Amino acid sequence: MQFTDLSFRVLRSFRWILLVFYIGLGIGLAIYAAAYLVKLASFAKTALENDPLFNALAVLNLIDGALIGGLTVMVMTSSFAIFVSKPPSDANHTGPATVGFAALKTKFAATLTAIGAINLLEYALDVQHVEMNALIALCGVELVFLLVTLGFAWIEKLGSADGH
Repeated sequence: MQFTDLSFRVLRSFRWILLVFYIGLGIGLAIYAAAYLVKLASFAKTALENDPLFNALAVLNLIDGALIGGLTVMVMTSSFAIFVSKPPSDANHTGPATVGFAALKTKFAATLTAIGAINLLEYALDVQHVEMNALIALCGVELVFLLVTLGFAWIEKLGSADGH
């Protein structure tokens, strides 16, 4: 069965429903940014009196927040470009930088791996509360994230080498 031009255009018009999700991500990012600023202000008020290890953990937490924010923006812009918008007809298009779907998966997995590594480091540095079984389980999860990221990168490299 072959789609007619009209039926394809009708089906393709449903892609605009995805805007609801991207707007929701934007609103979620704004809320997350407000919570991030509260966390930053709290850290700034006590940083000079804190233990250096506590400050290091707080900075790692801030890095974690920045990675999550960047990941959200990357998913919003790239997904919109991939699934919703039409490709620009102008060769000099200067819209937001986006990545292809394969690269998006790889970057998403790499960011999750980095976030997991930061959380693992935070947990391991909290020496008073570390449970060895939990630490081993977290290392296992991080290893799975790393393997998935390497798998995505390998598949993307194979795809780009084949010209796809």
